[in-house]
Amino acid sequence: MCKKLTLLLSASLIFCSQYTWAVNEGSAVSTTNATTTTTTTSNLDTADTVSDAGITAKVKEAFLKEKLFGNTDVSAMSIHVETKNGMVSLTGTAENQNQIDNAIRLATDVKGVQSVSSEVKIKANQ
Repeated sequence: MCKKLTLLLSASLIFCSQYTWAVNEGSAVSTTNATTTTTTTSNLDTADTVSDAGITAKVKEAFLKEKLFGNTDVSAMSIHVETKNGMVSLTGTAENQNQIDNAIRLATDVKGVQSVSSEVKIKANQ
């Protein structure tokens, strides 16, 4: 239970920092596990940027909620999410194809998502 609470608090912190940064700085935001990368873009206005940052955060939130409280298997921490103009790109790794399919479905269900592309790879057996 403590591990789930720590994971939920970490995700909340990432979500809040992404949204605040995008609102204050007008930067596009993407996540890579527990770090935040910002990229300034000159061709997007602030409304588009906030929307993309919000979509990215909501997709990661959907992954984490499903991982912690849902019945669907999803690789919440090893799938990276980037959004540009409402188009979500998923990269990273998953344990199996089912996790990839679930990630695509969860991302597609987020309001504002125009399309989802996935380059998520299945982890090699070690």
